[in-house]
Amino acid sequence: MVKCKPTVAIAILSAICLFAPSSAVGNDTTIELKRVAAGEVQSTFFAVKSPLSVRIEAVGGQWEGSDHMFAYAWVIDAQTRDMVWSMDEEITGGIKGSKWLRRYDEKTGLKPGTYELFFYAGRPGFLDGGADFESLSQALKALGRWLNDHSKDIKDSRFGTELTEKCFVRLTGDANFLAPVASPTTTTPVVSLLQPGENAYLSKGFSLSSDADFQVYSVGEYSESSDHMVDWGWIINARNRNHVWEMDGRNTDWAGGAEKNRRFRDRIHLKAGDYVAFYVTDDSHTPDGWNADPPYDPDAWGLQIIPLAAGDRAKVRPYTESRQPDAIVRLVGIGDNELKSAAFRVSRPSSLRVYAIGEEDRFNDRMADNAWIVRAGRSSKIWTMTPDNTQPAGGAAKNRLFDGVVSFDPGDYVVYYASDGSHSYAGGWNSDPPYDQKSYGVTIYQGDSAGASAQVVSIAQTDIAKPNVLAEVTHVRDDEERKTSFSLTSPTRVHIHAVGEGTRGGMADYGWIENDLTGDVVWEMTYRKTVHAGGAEKNRSVDQTILLDKGEYIVHYTTDGSHAFGDWNDTPPDDPAFWGIVVSRAERSGDEIPR
Repeated sequence: MVKCKPTVAIAILSAICLFAPSSAVGNDTTIELKRVAAGEVQSTFFAVKSPLSVRIEAVGGQWEGSDHMFAYAWVIDAQTRDMVWSMDEEITGGIKGSKWLRRYDEKTGLKPGTYELFFYAGRPGFLDGGADFESLSQALKALGRWLNDHSKDIKDSRFGTELTEKCFVRLTGDANFLAPVASPTTTTPVVSLLQPGENAYLSKGFSLSSDADFQVYSVGEYSESSDHMVDWGWIINARNRNHVWEMDGRNTDWAGGAEKNRRFRDRIHLKAGDYVAFYVTDDSHTPDGWNADPPYDPDAWGLQIIPLAAGDRAKVRPYTESRQPDAIVRLVGIGDNELKSAAFRVSRPSSLRVYAIGEEDRFNDRMADNAWIVRAGRSSKIWTMTPDNTQPAGGAAKNRLFDGVVSFDPGDYVVYYASDGSHSYAGGWNSDPPYDQKSYGVTIYQGDSAGASAQVVSIAQTDIAKPNVLAEVTHVRDDEERKTSFSLTSPTRVHIHAVGEGTRGGMADYGWIENDLTGDVVWEMTYRKTVHAGGAEKNRSVDQTILLDKGEYIVHYTTDGSHAFGDWNDTPPDDPAFWGIVVSRAERSGDEIPR
């Protein structure tokens, strides 16, 4: 049985190695592959009935200046999927008259079992996945020399045919013990997310009626430059969104071929419950077209979950989750330089699913586009999206995803989403978009507990209960002077939260409070009272509790001509919506800041 995976052929090598049917020569059986087009993988199965010494003859290719072969053969055990023999430059010899052909002709012992023979015809030169930046110049020079030496041959229509006829792999052994076979029967996975193309986002849910053990077999791609997987799988608990297993650079080993090919194959234990398995890919190096050497088991690119005990299969049932009907808040389709918000009310302690996609500013180790949630009338965040609590969202490495469960006490809440001036759904992507680009923003879903719809509801922000807020001046823009007033009927401790712009030389955007009767300034935002508010160093914030006598008060806030809400000339603060000042009744005695 032959398996061919189509890819785009390249110049120079238009075709290498085509499968030829097995044949018996005398008392011998021959298994042979040849004429595999450049960039393709072909394979066929064979069985060994008794310990056997087989002769392997092969001709492949190694580009001058490279340190490994770009066209070569290998054999894997069809049951374990482990490599048992591979052709490389160390065990091959050059062929007289050729600068790139390599020959292997030796006997190899094989144990009884079923095997799969592969031949891969890769892209020659530094593009074959074997060279690094240090050898790039050398490889380019070698390519130039080769093209110069063979320019006449390339123009000759016979050139491709001559190359085709010189590459092959052939196994020969006693016909009584060696024979071609069909693909062997294997245990059917309960989840199979295999052979994904580029920019794939695959998922499948399943439910377990009781605890069970499974083998997870997943092959993917690791990016050393970004230090994370770019083609990989994971499994989450559908109820709490926790990752129960994930493929990463630490729990995987080399899968053969290019160094970036990684493999996970091990046992995991899952408790009764609902689960969703995922597998995603980036925009290159998949079975649709390898941009470097494929793994030894290219058919396993993807994710498989296989029950280890025969009775465990009966514990598995399909599971399908739906995010759409039960959304409490949906702030998606975000554009550039936007700040969106929505409010919701929690009547009883609840756990809600938060699903947010944003952009990481990797130079400053912060989020450039992100979501956060605050308790209405308070300044501190109860949840915020950070580089540490998110995972890759697909596409560009800076795309980040939070998909988790957050606990809420009874009360009113506001969820915000802020974006910078580039890379957004409505504003246009300046690099590869995330997989779920239509959900760019934040969505909050109902929990799974009974009566969830009655516990949490969306409300208008004008309906937010603010029993403690005395005065609020926020979202202040450039060149504004705004004020509001409040009154106290008795001496009262008040909490002041203000965010503005300042340096050691003084404040540029700041607030103050004055006594309306006397005109005296009873409190003022100064640099010494502030701390860094995130983003640019000049973003400053203050949280302070003071005691005010009864009376009438006026709250002021002023800004200069640059760097304010909606028009930042540097990195905005962590909480841009609070650019301004909020005065509230202190909820606790002493100088504690209410949370």
